[in-house]
Amino acid sequence: MSGIPKKVQRTSNNFLEDNTINNYNSTRQSVGRRSKSGRLDVDEGIVRAKAENLVEKMIEARSMDEGIVKGELTGIPTHCIKILREIQESFNYGPVREFLLQSTNFLARIRNLLEPLPLKNNLPSYAIQRDLVTLLNNIDWKRKEEEVIQRLEQSRLGGIISFMADNHKQVSKDVKEICEGLIKTWTGVLTGK
Repeated sequence: MSGIPKKVQRTSNNFLEDNTINNYNSTRQSVGRRSKSGRLDVDEGIVRAKAENLVEKMIEARSMDEGIVKGELTGIPTHCIKILREIQESFNYGPVREFLLQSTNFLARIRNLLEPLPLKNNLPSYAIQRDLVTLLNNIDWKRKEEEVIQRLEQSRLGGIISFMADNHKQVSKDVKEICEGLIKTWTGVLTGK
């Protein structure tokens, strides 16, 4: 410990008092617990709350970025970029992912984040495009229930993905290829092929 500067040194008590660490650990442990058989028992109320909270944050981030672009708010429109990590982490957890796809308007929120901001007519940043399109590509659409497929149709997500697949100026080659693959997969799923 003597080689570490005093500002960086922490006692174990200070580290445990850090609210962000405690909140993170408590939320990670509270989602579910292992039963004697080794299977994870998931608290559906907590999963529902996490999923609904994420959708609300997505709506808020988009509206704040729109407000900044329209001049109603001050700042830089980076709220959608800041929420990307939370979207990915929540979506990578199976029960939250399934709840997001089946019981919320998550796909419509993804469409909103991918659409151009008003008055700018530019697609969102490369990071937003890449991360959200990759997230959509990682879903096994062929194995999804009819309800999820209906939500995909209702979200009108295919329109923005098709636009991105055809846009050569604002979309990188790798994102364009993923969009083309999504269109092919969704067409097969929707037509039953």
